[in-house]
Amino acid sequence: MNPSIAELQQKRRFASLLMTYACTIACDHCCFNGSPHQPDVAVSVDDAVQWLGQLHQLDRLVHVAGGEPFRYWDRLRDIVRAAGAQGVAPHFVETNASWCDADAVTRERFDELRRHGVRWMFISTDVYHLEQVPVERVARGIRIAEEVFGLGTTMGKAAPEDLERRAAIARDPARMARYVAEHPPKLLGRAAKVLAKHVPLRPLSAFDLDMGWGRDPENTCE
Repeated sequence: MNPSIAELQQKRRFASLLMTYACTIACDHCCFNGSPHQPDVAVSVDDAVQWLGQLHQLDRLVHVAGGEPFRYWDRLRDIVRAAGAQGVAPHFVETNASWCDADAVTRERFDELRRHGVRWMFISTDVYHLEQVPVERVARGIRIAEEVFGLGTTMGKAAPEDLERRAAIARDPARMARYVAEHPPKLLGRAAKVLAKHVPLRPLSAFDLDMGWGRDPENTCE
C-alpha cells in the first residue's frame, strides 16, 4: 500500500537527484551555483532511473532538483516515464516556475508527471527566487499544481499577497540586506560570495548544521 503524501512528508529526510546545474535564473542564495551560464547538460535517462532506484532504498523523500529541471522538459518527462514504469518515480519535483507563462502548458506538464507517479510539486517562493521570477508565474504554478495534484500537495505554497510582499523585499536593496541579515541562508555556493557580507559573524555552535540529510557522528558537518 502506498503511503499517503502526509505520511511521506513526515519523513523530513530527503534524497535528491540533481538533474542539472543549468538554470533559467541565477539566485543570489543558490548553494549549487545554478545559472543560465552553467554547461548545457542534464543527466541521462538511464543514469537517472538507476539513481532514483537507489535513492528510493534510503527510505527518504526522493525528488528531482537542479538547476531548473523544466529547462529540459523533454528529458525530465522521459526520466519520469521510465522511472514510473519501474516503480521508482520521484515523490516530487522542484521548480522555480519561471517557465509557467501559460495555463495550458503548465497543466499539461504537471498532468504528465502525475500520470507517471509524481505525487506533488515543490515551487520556490522565497525572496531570492521572486527577485527574478515574475510573481504571476509563481502564482500560476501554485494554482495549477493544487488543481492537478490536489490540495495541500504544493510544498512552498504561498498566498498571492505573500508572494507580492516577498517580491517587494527583493526589489529594495536595503530591505533585502536586512532580510538576509535576519534570515541568513546556508552560506554555500553563490550565497557565500554574494550574501555573506550582510550576515554578522557567529560562532559555529550557533548553527543548526542538520540540513535534512541526517547526521553521521563519524563524519559531521561541524
